Amino acid sequence: RVRVSLASKELTLMTVNQPVREQRYKVTRMRCWRITTLHSVERAQTNGHGPLLEDSNKNFELSFEYLISKDNLKWITLRTEHATFISVCLQSIVDELMRQKNGSGPASPRGGKRGSLTYLRRDGSSQLITPSSSSDTLSSTNGDSYNSGSSREIFSVQKLTEKFASVAFKSGRDCVENNAFEAIGDEEL
Repeated sequence: RVRVSLASKELTLMTVNQPVREQRYKVTRMRCWRITTLHSVERAQTNGHGPLLEDSNKNFELSFEYLISKDNLKWITLRTEHATFISVCLQSIVDELMRQKNGSGPASPRGGKRGSLTYLRRDGSSQLITPSSSSDTLSSTNGDSYNSGSSREIFSVQKLTEKFASVAFKSGRDCVENNAFEAIGDEEL
């Protein structure tokens, strides 16, 4: 078992048990990655009765092609139920690298709308917060406050939609190409 973390443009694997070992993979050296699903199937009983049952525990694999040295690419595979989440994180890192390369700033949430924020209270009511034009502080506007039991649900669905807006499903043989992949020579390894 390993602990997976993504930070500083690297995917890090660290063993959970002793001795602790760590392996780091730079996102810029990942040429592409893919997610595959492994299904376990329970066989029919020996007496012929009983259907084939698909195991409820689906296993996912995240594989990425990694540049080990000049002209030496190797597939690295992680078997984890969080493969989709890791893939989305990798894509976010690549998007950030591409924005930096093009001279753009960080992406703004909600497709560039930076006018106001909504504060969601514990009781389910919300309050609209808008940027103050005279200073760097935020001012509160009560005009858009409402009390609804489903406001948290709407808010969380909206946040999930924003997070996964860049996810596109592909066939099993396709890979996600990494636009930030750089051909690195041996002298830079």
